[in-house]
Amino acid sequence: MDLTISLSGIARALEYYNPMNGDKGFIKFNDGTGEIRTKLYLPTGSSCFLIACNHPHNGKSWEFPYPSDDSISPSKWEVKFLNGSPEIPRSFFYPWELTSWTTWNDPALQSYNGYGTYSTTFNILIQ
Repeated sequence: MDLTISLSGIARALEYYNPMNGDKGFIKFNDGTGEIRTKLYLPTGSSCFLIACNHPHNGKSWEFPYPSDDSISPSKWEVKFLNGSPEIPRSFFYPWELTSWTTWNDPALQSYNGYGTYSTTFNILIQ
């Protein structure tokens, strides 16, 4: 979630705290007439506390880990079936986009009731 939030109050510093892993730091904000405005980025499943402080910023600054604009394009997906009934289908290499196996034209998959894993590999350029 990438958004701008507004808080009522006056502050000299705004501290970000992640209760899941203990990460913390001070974030940039605009302090207007009783309103604190800041950008906030929260990945799915995460949470944070924002603490408005009356003391000046005296710790490390926090930078949100924004996702990259670079896209990853795997060339093929491998689908392995782990357990289920009436019988476990063979593994597939699916060279196109990621889709549900229930849409594939294979009679064994139409009656399969069980689990499967999708996996792929890709290269990332590190600069």
